[in-house]
This record gives sequence, C-alpha cells and structure tokens, in this order.
Amino acid sequence: WGFNIYGQVTVPAGLASVAQISARLFHTCALKTDGTVVCWGLDYYGEASVPAGIASVVQISAGYFHNCALKTDQTVVCWGYNGSGQTAVPAGLVSVAQISAGGNHTCAVKTDGTVVCWGESGQGQATVPAGLNLNVRANQTITFGALSSRTFGDPPFALTASASSNLGVTFSASGTCAVAGSTVSLTGAGGCTITADQPGNASFFAAPSVSQSFAIARAPQVIAFGPLSPRVYGSPSLALSASGGASGNPVVFMSQTVATCTTSNGAVSIVAVGTCTITADQAGSANYLPAAQVTRSFVITPAPQTITITSSPPQPVLLDGSYTITATGGGSGSPIKVSSLTPGVCPVGANNVAAFIAVGACTIALDQAGAPNYLAAPQVTQSFNVLYAFTGFFSPVSNPPTLNVIDVGQSMPMWFSLAGDRGLAVLAAGSPTSQAITCPVGAVTNPISQVEDTGPGLQFKKASGRYVYLWRTDEAWAGTCRVFTLTLVDGTTHQASFKIRQQ
Repeated sequence: WGFNIYGQVTVPAGLASVAQISARLFHTCALKTDGTVVCWGLDYYGEASVPAGIASVVQISAGYFHNCALKTDQTVVCWGYNGSGQTAVPAGLVSVAQISAGGNHTCAVKTDGTVVCWGESGQGQATVPAGLNLNVRANQTITFGALSSRTFGDPPFALTASASSNLGVTFSASGTCAVAGSTVSLTGAGGCTITADQPGNASFFAAPSVSQSFAIARAPQVIAFGPLSPRVYGSPSLALSASGGASGNPVVFMSQTVATCTTSNGAVSIVAVGTCTITADQAGSANYLPAAQVTRSFVITPAPQTITITSSPPQPVLLDGSYTITATGGGSGSPIKVSSLTPGVCPVGANNVAAFIAVGACTIALDQAGAPNYLAAPQVTQSFNVLYAFTGFFSPVSNPPTLNVIDVGQSMPMWFSLAGDRGLAVLAAGSPTSQAITCPVGAVTNPISQVEDTGPGLQFKKASGRYVYLWRTDEAWAGTCRVFTLTLVDGTTHQASFKIRQQ
C-alpha cells in the first residue's frame, strides 16, 4: 500500500513463499524461500529487472536505484544504477555475513567482523573508520538479590534483576515453583530455585547464570477479596470476585445487611440506600485450615434525578399569549413543580400554564423533590423573551423593501399596533431615531402626499386601537434617503425607509 505511481506497491500476481522483502523509494524486491529474487516498480536503471542466473540468495537489500544480494557462498552481487559505483562489488570480497544498500552506496559486514563499503562517499559514508570490527564483545554481569522464604498459597510475585546491558534477563525455575516471564507461581511446599540468564550478541558475551533459592512453607488458606466501590441506588447487580486457598472449596458470599443489599449466586443486588456489608468465607479441608473471614463494606448513595423539559415556547412569544410547560423527571415519583422566576413577566398558574403579562425576559423553573432513595433533581430553567405583537407600520407608510417618498419638511405619522393599549412607555430610551442611508437603486417607491397632523410625540388612538408617532423631517434632509428606526422596550427594532424629495 502507499505511493504507487511506478507500481511499487503492485505485488506481482502469484508471488508466494516469500522469506524477506526490501522496499525503497520507487521499487520493491522480495526474496523467496527457494533463493530467487523478484522485484517490481520503477525500472529506469534496471533496478526492478533481476539479472538472469541470480539464485541461492539468503538476503536482499534495496538502495535508491540499485539492489544487492548476499548469496549462500557468502559473496555479493549487485545490479541497477551504478553512477557512484554502488553496484561495483570490490574484487575479492568474500566471507560476507550481511549487506545493506544505502541511497547510492553499499556496505557489507564480513564474518570476521570487519566492514567494507563502496559507492558514493561525499559525506564519508563509504569510508569505513579505521579499526572498526563488529566482533569485539564485552562481558556482562547480572545483579540478582536474595529471595526470601515464601508460604504456599502466596500469590505470584515479580522477579527483578539488573544487568550491565539492555539485552534483557530471562528467568527459569526448578523445584516446587514455575516462572512465566518474570512472574513466579508457587506450585507446592518445599523449595524453589530461580536462575537468571542473559544472552550475548556480537557486542556482548552471555552473562554467567545467577541462581537464588528459597523455601516454601505450608500455610493456612487466605481469601483475596478486593475492596468494593460505592454504588448508586438503581445500579445493576454486581458480580463478586474473590480467590481462596488451595483446598478447592468455593468462596461463599453472604450479606450482613439485607435491608440494603442481598446476595445470590455470587452477586450482590442493591435494595436501598445505606451501607452494604458482605462477608467471604472458605471452608477448610484435611490439609488446610478454614480461611479467615473477610468483610467488605460499601456505601449505596441515592440515585440522581434529571428533569427533561419536553415542551417548547411558541415562536415568537407574544404578549397576552400563554404556554403550557411539560417535562419528565426521575424515578422518585415526586411531582415536578413548575414556577416562574420572573412572575412580573410570566406567572405560572394552574396546569403549569405560563401567562405572558408583560414584555421582557421570562424564566421558568422546574424542580423535583427527592425521596429516601433519590436525590432532589437539579433545578432546570427555560428562558425566552416576551415581545409585543408588532405587525409592521400601517398606511400611508409602506414597510421595507419599499422606499417611501415624502416632501422635505413634511411631518410623517408612523402608525403601528401592539395589539392593544400598552401605555406610552413602550419606546426604548432615545427611540425613535433616523439615519441617513444611500438611496437604493431600482427600489419600489411609495409616494406619500398629504397626511393628517396627529399631534407631537407618541400617542395611542383608542378609536383605531393603534399607536402613532409623528416624525418631523428636517429641511436639511432634502434630496437624501433616511431610515426611520423604532426601538421598543422589548428590545426589538422596526424600520421604514424614506426618500426626502425637494418641493
């Protein structure tokens, strides 16, 4: 897999019985178990074309654009790009134990530990340091401290030993014990001998073996019963686990607090909030004493409850409307209490109905009390804003995107409705405002001529059930366009666009 522009990851069909592979930038070679070589990928310099007669190969190594093979007679053959002499095997090179092809050079390790390299050496890569020999080996030592006596039935324990190299220490055992890796298991009473060994390699001699012996005495049975973690009421049954002595008798569990927990078939079931105490026993036999009883206790805490609101307020939330709040709670069965944290805006009445009596922020709170086995649910809130039922400006003004056209100096009555008389304190501070804008090109226009004078400021006209604000234009606005912005105390803004024409 990977980059395949030259077919270097396209394995030849039927290729099998492969013993080794070597992959480079743009080609790949495989050594088969019969000693033949197969290569594929980029073949610009013949690197993927294995020369006829190459056989009895024991190792293959691929360079950038060349390959080298080590044969069973300990000679080397190379092919492919030779611009730096990387395939020109030195005359008389024999007794080779390993080869490695680099980018544009090749190296060989001989059986006597000396190294021979050839090819590109611009960075000294083919210049072997004087005196280099890979067969120089050092001594190794193992430090393995004395082992103390043990009692039959003790759990397995770990061995530790330090060595003078990183080749690793292996352990073996004899007597009434067994070792797996670095862990010793006791198989009977008597004696145990542990031997530590460290292998050698081309750089180190094998370390002398070190042995330590210890006695294994007969002993009573012991139950290993770990601590039990706290549980929450409503949790599923918990499987109990403990190991006993070598008598083979089972470990038996029993609840000492049946009001809070019970045991059956090796599992404990939660009954109620409180403390649960479990005992573990193992009977003795002819060769083993009964195990000492082990007791474990854990706390059962009340279960949490969660309130989930299942209803959504209307969109938009308008003054004089209402909203029925619904929700689901936890398992205590306690009713969910619905209240308003902003009763001046949205008090909650019977059947959990919130009435929208004023504009502003409304926050509904939901609570559920706890019970002996349940915690009180965390309070949940739902917040939204109650708005005026503003439906747009009325005639003679047209709403966006229409551009209203009026005469300079003309006062314009801005009629709108809030679905009833809400008093005169409905405008936000500083509202309304007007601001110069770039006159839109191609906009639909609404020429407005004569309009009635409704009187200054904001008024509510009972006859029509509407508000009106008399907007007075300025002589300096002649020939410009402006946007009129009405901001209500509920935070909403409403606009109309005007062009002030010169009379």
